[in-house]
Amino acid sequence: SYRDIFTVLSGDKNLYAKNTVKENVQFAAVLRGLRREEIQKNIEKYLPYFPLYETLENKLYEKLSFGQKRLITIFAAAVSGAKIILMDEPTEGLDLEHKKQLADIMAALKKDAAVILTTHDYEFSVNVSDHILFLKDGSIVSENGKLGREEFLKLYHGFYEGGDLQ
Repeated sequence: SYRDIFTVLSGDKNLYAKNTVKENVQFAAVLRGLRREEIQKNIEKYLPYFPLYETLENKLYEKLSFGQKRLITIFAAAVSGAKIILMDEPTEGLDLEHKKQLADIMAALKKDAAVILTTHDYEFSVNVSDHILFLKDGSIVSENGKLGREEFLKLYHGFYEGGDLQ
């Protein structure tokens, strides 16, 4: 059902600007049919991965930095209990420390949900992905399990820069 899917779009327009962080996180979960007790349980479950939530929960979403908005949106996805989380460019606007935090978050999310991401950040994708697809002109041109850095770059250059795949 549509309630099982949460999409984290590229950019910072994922949640309501005039709502607080807490209101946004709760609203996303309510839209997916969660009750107050379930929401609180999920907040507590994922809070260790999002230490900034407690300091930001009463701030307006529009007042957050770009990177904070990305992480809070992903926190809302986790708390919502979505079974499928689609992330478009999840590392956009994140510094190295927050990328590491996001990698830990994704490891936790993968226990409860299918996480699908699109990204140009090959190092991040190699580190967090169990399965990597390459798309070209709207079609899958390669389907792979976990890839190492060198393997990934060879495939990437072969498909997108006219390199040799041999």
